Amino acid sequence: MQIWWVPDPCGRNYVFIAQARNLGTCPKPSLLAASGLCGALALRSGVLLAWHEGTWTLAAWAHLACALSDPGAVPRGAAEALAPEELGDVRWCKHCQVAKPPRAHHCSTCQRCIRKMDHHCMWMNNCIGANNQKHFLLFLIYTSAHCLGVPLGVVCLLLRADEESPWYHVAHICGVAGLLLAGCVGRFCVQLLMEQLRHLSANQTGIELLQGTTGESRSFRATLQEVMGSAPSLRWLLPLPEPRGESAA
Repeated sequence: MQIWWVPDPCGRNYVFIAQARNLGTCPKPSLLAASGLCGALALRSGVLLAWHEGTWTLAAWAHLACALSDPGAVPRGAAEALAPEELGDVRWCKHCQVAKPPRAHHCSTCQRCIRKMDHHCMWMNNCIGANNQKHFLLFLIYTSAHCLGVPLGVVCLLLRADEESPWYHVAHICGVAGLLLAGCVGRFCVQLLMEQLRHLSANQTGIELLQGTTGESRSFRATLQEVMGSAPSLRWLLPLPEPRGESAA
């Protein structure tokens, strides 16, 4: 699989910040861990440990998959040889000099036309489009789920902390800090997830919402299956690449 990487300095910094905790180079919680140090100190229960590590790992995986996947760039090919006046009703991108498929839009940051473009996400340093919206949804789901487990970890931390230990006050500070950060990140991700689900139910992208347009009328299940790339299966739970066509309905 070819790695997609947008040469945007600001976007690269956001990706590195989000993945710093995953690489073990940042001692404080990140967007993906959200409870980092608090969880490491508190989660002694096997169930909580599995929840903490599982959702954290899947969120980090989904983030990288989304950031490094081609979002659905319109290939530069034979259509470049055609002049705009020869294309009839087909939309022409003056920047890429290609014919744009239905629901494709040009991204000035990626400098490409993206099929079924929803928006450009700075935390991914990438567009969210036909090929990587699945990874974006999974990132939001697993990060939200991880943040929901933080209160339980904080309770375990505070209940099991030894008042005589020199680390007692540190444990309280870490617990409160982790809880606050997880609350902020979790609320943000849940809001984004609800927004994405509303768009899917209307078969509408973020750009189409701003333009007042939408895709063809169809069921939520049909739209979700298109995004996930296959019939319902365990693959829906993992940020694995799916075979795609060159255009999205």
